[in-house]
Amino acid sequence: MTEKPAAPIAPAALKPAAPLKYKVSSKLDEQSVASALASTDPQMDFSDEIPLETSNKRIYFLGLAILIFSFVATPGILYLKTKLPTASEESVKKVTTQETETEEKVSETESKVVALKRSEISLEVLNGSGIAGLAGKTAASFEELDYRIIKVGNFGEVDQTAIYINPEVEGKVELLLADMQKLLKTASISGELKNSTASARIVVGRD
Repeated sequence: MTEKPAAPIAPAALKPAAPLKYKVSSKLDEQSVASALASTDPQMDFSDEIPLETSNKRIYFLGLAILIFSFVATPGILYLKTKLPTASEESVKKVTTQETETEEKVSETESKVVALKRSEISLEVLNGSGIAGLAGKTAASFEELDYRIIKVGNFGEVDQTAIYINPEVEGKVELLLADMQKLLKTASISGELKNSTASARIVVGRD
């Protein structure tokens, strides 16, 4: 017997699949995602606190380094400040040094002053005693010692014998002062000799 072929299924008998009743949210809870990922791998930390802690550690160590440097450097700075001279101290020291050098030079110059010989000293001898001929007698006494007498004359009467020194020979007539002490019993300089070429002027007084 011949079998009959099965009847074909009509297309209308197929029904479309029913739509899903679940709706996927387009926005996920960030905190839930982070918690889920952290539970998947405990070694991973997705929080925002790690960069903040690293920055705080850097600031902490930087501050600590500055504090240590200040503690170590401060004694050294204070030591240098006490040892190094200030600008004013340097100026005072420089001025003092210059004054000392000047004084030494003046002292050396004074020590190099050569006293005049008697033959290099010229004298004026004037009579102020009122006694006639006393100036000539005094001039002769100095001339015997090798002084050069360039003038003998009269002067107004004075009580004490006086001597006036030419500024050009001041400090060089020690011999004359010594001889004045021997001959006239005085060696005090009375003043400066002006308007004369003589080394000194002796005015013999009544004493």
